[in-house]
Amino acid sequence: MTPLSAVPPVITIVNPDTTLALSKTITASTNAGTLSMFVNPAGVTTCGSSLAFVPYSSITFSSEADNTKTVCYKAEVNASNLTYALSNPIAGIDTTPPVGGLLTAMTINHPAPGIIITSPTAGMYALTPALRRYDVFTSLSVVVTDNNLNTANVPVFIDGSGSANGNMVYDVVGGVWNYVPGTPVAFTEGTHDISATFRDNATNTTILTVSFMSDQTNPRIDTIPDQTYTEGDILIIGGF
Repeated sequence: MTPLSAVPPVITIVNPDTTLALSKTITASTNAGTLSMFVNPAGVTTCGSSLAFVPYSSITFSSEADNTKTVCYKAEVNASNLTYALSNPIAGIDTTPPVGGLLTAMTINHPAPGIIITSPTAGMYALTPALRRYDVFTSLSVVVTDNNLNTANVPVFIDGSGSANGNMVYDVVGGVWNYVPGTPVAFTEGTHDISATFRDNATNTTILTVSFMSDQTNPRIDTIPDQTYTEGDILIIGGF
């Protein structure tokens, strides 16, 4: 009969799957001896006596730079009875949120090409000039990029309302999100915003907001010899 101390220990590794996630955790155990570990650099699969092992602990990876790293485990009963085992490479960590790009807003008073903003500032697109009376949004679209973009409809919220008013809907062919509104909204004078939270398949999120001014100052009629003119049209109606 083989002495118990001569039976090679067995290492069991619980490898994370490769689905997209913000982090990945690896655990391991042994049926005998002392377990230790070494984390290889990305792309390296070394597993043997040349490594500088440290005591075992569960390890969670949470950086995209951790993808393709492996962990070598050593179970030691005694100096002559050792087992080594290598984990699967880490895969699927995604911590990069979606990025807002080109936004195009069109209204009756601002037809094609509309008001165009190349990219947001801290998630904000500020439309200028102020939108005036009887103007109506006719379209609102935005480009959002991400290697793992979630293209399910995104609820839209107006002026911080807790109830969604329509959705941003992804156009696969054009690679752009278009606003499909719900109930039309009449905006009072002042600053207003339209917000949506975009996600990727690893649950990273980015809030993008369109901010604009509704100008409802009473029209001023000036009279000049032989001509009159009215300054401004003044109210914006939401709903496309």
